[in-house]
Amino acid sequence: MKSLISFAVATLLGLCSINAAELILDPPKSAADGKPIAIIWIHGMQCQPEAYKTIAVELQNVAAQNGYKAWVGAPEFTFDVPNPVEIDSYVSSTLATLK
Repeated sequence: MKSLISFAVATLLGLCSINAAELILDPPKSAADGKPIAIIWIHGMQCQPEAYKTIAVELQNVAAQNGYKAWVGAPEFTFDVPNPVEIDSYVSSTLATLK
């Protein structure tokens, strides 16, 4: 029974990983000469990173108007729940993708 439960949990976690989609936004073309910056956006509980796309794009546009070339990344957390213990790992992974 214990192995069956372990298999079910592993399968469920695997499905979450397959469906996970971090949000990665390249800077707008208007920011071509701006000073490069990276922003890692941590979404709220039960919220997809995609929900922040509109405000992230607006942030990039304002950054471009002020001389910055902003890359934005928002990691997708398992079950859409940012776990404080895991945030460092997710931030590092998203930053690596942005680089």
